[in-house]
Amino acid sequence: MKSLLSRHWTLILGVLLLLVLLTRLIALTALPIFADESIYIRWAQLILDEPARYAFFALNDGKTPFFIWMLLPALHFISDPLWASRFVSVVAGVFQAWLLIRITLAIGGDRKAALISGLLGLVLPFWFFHQRMAIMDAWLSVFGSLMILGSIRLSQVVNTIATAKTSSVAQLRRFFADGSNTLVVVGTGVVAAAALYTKLPAVLIFPSVFVLQFFLTKRWRALILSWTLLICSIGVGVMLFGLLALHPAFPQLFSRGGDFLYSPIEVLQGEWRVTLPTAVRRSIELTSYVPIGVFVAIFFAVFLPGKRRSVLGLFLAGVVFVLPIFILGEVVYLRYLLPSAIFFTVAAGLSFSRLLSSRPHWLWRSVAALAFVQVVISGGLFMIIQYTSPNDVPFPHSDDVQYLKEWSSGHGILEVFARVRDEASVNNTVYVATEGYFGTLPDALMVYAHADKADYYKIEGIGQPVQAIPDLVKKEHASYDQFWLVVNSHRLKFVIEDQYLIAEYCRPDNAPCLQLWNITHLVK
Repeated sequence: MKSLLSRHWTLILGVLLLLVLLTRLIALTALPIFADESIYIRWAQLILDEPARYAFFALNDGKTPFFIWMLLPALHFISDPLWASRFVSVVAGVFQAWLLIRITLAIGGDRKAALISGLLGLVLPFWFFHQRMAIMDAWLSVFGSLMILGSIRLSQVVNTIATAKTSSVAQLRRFFADGSNTLVVVGTGVVAAAALYTKLPAVLIFPSVFVLQFFLTKRWRALILSWTLLICSIGVGVMLFGLLALHPAFPQLFSRGGDFLYSPIEVLQGEWRVTLPTAVRRSIELTSYVPIGVFVAIFFAVFLPGKRRSVLGLFLAGVVFVLPIFILGEVVYLRYLLPSAIFFTVAAGLSFSRLLSSRPHWLWRSVAALAFVQVVISGGLFMIIQYTSPNDVPFPHSDDVQYLKEWSSGHGILEVFARVRDEASVNNTVYVATEGYFGTLPDALMVYAHADKADYYKIEGIGQPVQAIPDLVKKEHASYDQFWLVVNSHRLKFVIEDQYLIAEYCRPDNAPCLQLWNITHLVK
């Protein structure tokens, strides 16, 4: 095995990365557009139309803008907005697989361990699914991985120069005497800033990296120096992030935190009764994305000699990342936990490699084989189902609701837009009122309408629930020939006769349907 990896490592690495690319591209738009995707793509389209006005528009909704900017080239050159935007995350997936391999090698794993980490990056549903969605988390994980890689390099250099015979000042001088070390400190800070520009929860990666460095350094003096250098890197990142403060909308960046998080005081005053059961449920649900075989391998490897310290450090770093989300989270979705998979994946790569080389060979190889087969089967089935029957993907419950069964799911959006485009013309203008003000409705319809540049139909959100035809629609009675209403069935709160139902597109398992009504008679 070692000989094969030594002779053909570049080829094997290339094949693995190609497989990552291909598995992410197959049936890329089979799952309909999701609420967050529609918002981000719509913001990017607005930037394409009016860059000076909308470049930092995301700040108004408490989001950093870097991912939105990353969508711009793809949307400019690729006609299908959903495919183009999801492709940006696919690219992140290829980088992520390579970074998992690099981190494994950097932390002291051999090429066998690195290859296993790469294979896990290929098949784990956590990576596979989120690298096919136009959301921020895949690129947040890439920048987080680069930061982790930089911190490992810092620890390695510090381990060679931090001795009891030299003062801390002398050690720092020796460190910065090598220009490449300065580049690592600054570069780690730059990718930390990129992570913050992508998504604010990047701050949760910082304590995880400190924990990892604790397990990678050999002496207390080395640990203190390593932490000092990491603080310098984070300082560079925070200063670069602080440039956003020059924009007048910067204060809005922190306006949405209360929608998703309890304060520590609220938790201590009793909200832990809510967050604790949620944490237990989400921990169980996480095994739908990170199969139990991963944690089985990590568990046994911790008790074996070899890479025990690195495996334990990586696992605890992953736990440290998720704990604040679990403790403070008022609204917790599993995608928020994706960066923790960096630590768990590399820990599993080291663990499987260690199990395969430990004595008695027959016992630990059997454990490794059973655990790895369980991971591959779970991941393979997840992929196949998403390719062939996306409505039946075995999502954990919380994600099953938001991606398939609630208003946030884009089931029927393409079909509704096709009907609007086919019906509307210069001689038959159509006003389309939609439930909601942003999100799946009306943003998803506007995403597909963007390329049309047509003025014979108009799409406008009227809020939710829809309890009546609002005045803003009635005021348009003379401007359009027809008036249509797009609404989710459970959010329509007044009666329209069935004969005016144009079409409905129902979600799986008797979930609410997306309905298209002709309300011309109610407006005119």
